[in-house]
Amino acid sequence: MQNIIHTVCSLFSLLAKPCGFPEIKHGRLLHADTSKSHFPVYAGRSLAYFCNYGYVPPSQASLGVMTCTQDGWSPEIPCLRKCSFKSLIHGYSPVTEERYVQGQSRTVMCHRGYGLPNPQNTMTCEENGWSPPPICIPVKQCDMPIFENARAYSPENHFDSMTRWTTNAWMATKTEMEAPRLHESADKCGPPPEISNGDITSFPLKAYSSVVKSGNTNARPTMNSGVLQV
Repeated sequence: MQNIIHTVCSLFSLLAKPCGFPEIKHGRLLHADTSKSHFPVYAGRSLAYFCNYGYVPPSQASLGVMTCTQDGWSPEIPCLRKCSFKSLIHGYSPVTEERYVQGQSRTVMCHRGYGLPNPQNTMTCEENGWSPPPICIPVKQCDMPIFENARAYSPENHFDSMTRWTTNAWMATKTEMEAPRLHESADKCGPPPEISNGDITSFPLKAYSSVVKSGNTNARPTMNSGVLQV
């Protein structure tokens, strides 16, 4: 019976992928004198290790354990970076210090007129620390543009995203803010053509620059109203 067990274990060792000497980034094996001549080892073998200052094992314990599996050493990242969040420059800081590890994120809020780069409102703890760092920087703002025959929807005096005018659906971005201008056409049109399933909403004139029409309730227009352009 013992021979059978030994044979099965030997076959399993041959089929399993061996693990070479573990290279622990930001850490090392507990027994520093462990010789590379003891490797490779096979699935099931475990080794204790510890991380350098500022890093912790995934368990966040003082010592970590890595195990040889068929896919190699586990965990793949033995030592995770520790990130501390105590203050946010030009933003709202936490009441008490908060601790995170590599891979975790934190949503922040900057003061008015400031924001994180890119832009975004989330910091992520990475191998080298917070990305982006907990510093809010000034964001580019635009003053209220001067309109001709139009006005802005927003009552704000400054803009850092977009502004919509009541004259049409044009949008102004913070990189290019050009106010639309209304021009009356020099050309005139006579009475409008006959509108199938519709009627003119304004009082008939001898000449028009544009005419508004509306659909009858019995028809199925694609829009409730439209404009005949000249």
